[in-house]
Amino acid sequence: MFSLENHNYIVSNQVTNCLASNYFTGYKQRGVVGALYYSRLINGQYEEPIKLRDDMNQGEYIAGSMIAPDESYLIWSVQRAEGFGQSDLYISFKEQDGTWSKVINMGAAINTEKQESSPQLSPDGKYFFFIRGDWHINGSGKRVYEGKQH
Repeated sequence: MFSLENHNYIVSNQVTNCLASNYFTGYKQRGVVGALYYSRLINGQYEEPIKLRDDMNQGEYIAGSMIAPDESYLIWSVQRAEGFGQSDLYISFKEQDGTWSKVINMGAAINTEKQESSPQLSPDGKYFFFIRGDWHINGSGKRVYEGKQH
């Protein structure tokens, strides 16, 4: 089991893949914009988390990441100025040299003016799922999120 208790991170989402790397959205303190990190399992211990490139960590509300089982791509949600509205889903592909490709907005077939988040793959890897929703004020005056899986 992956643990960050010795690294002082607040983790909102983590995905361990079959290559024993752990990708996660982490926060060094509450109330600040999070970032995408990874930590490799080396000799039975997870190394100090490493923040992914700055261009992968641009925007507000970085959250909900998923890594392909073979680490060939990473998908996450983030709100950016060039996006379609609230948080959009973005993807980056791992190059043959181990670096990540340019960040790509997943486009209008996925992203809308609403909030897209929580990317997931089916266990067989054939189907992609995510949540699309919006924030609103409920009957008691509280701001709540209402979303639907796609």
